[in-house]
Amino acid sequence: MINISLDEHVSIITALFALILLLAPDGAYGLSKQVRSPVYGVLTGNGYNGCMVKIGQMPYNTGLDCPNESTNWVTLDCEGEWMHTLDAANNFKTAQLALALDQRITVTIDDRFKSGKFCLAKQIILIKE
Repeated sequence: MINISLDEHVSIITALFALILLLAPDGAYGLSKQVRSPVYGVLTGNGYNGCMVKIGQMPYNTGLDCPNESTNWVTLDCEGEWMHTLDAANNFKTAQLALALDQRITVTIDDRFKSGKFCLAKQIILIKE
């Protein structure tokens, strides 16, 4: 019989729990959805993690936990809390370009990261229509 101390049991359980967390799919802790939409506005300044974009459609009935459904604003995190500030700045520039050109974007919304009630738009894709 193998004798294992209480400290070793705790270490093994902690390691197994960490492994489960690493291997669990992202959807287990939040959702990420893509939406194709026009851009109706951009916003910069203090709050909302520095910059936001207003899209024309929030994906209703998809399970996203973004309680700002009536306003359709998503944060781009220009302050760099969840993503690199250069990536956020590129997303913001892409949203500005889409707004100026009256083009639709594909935005990936992630409800695991929020500024207040506004979910993170972690990627913006602009494709000529």
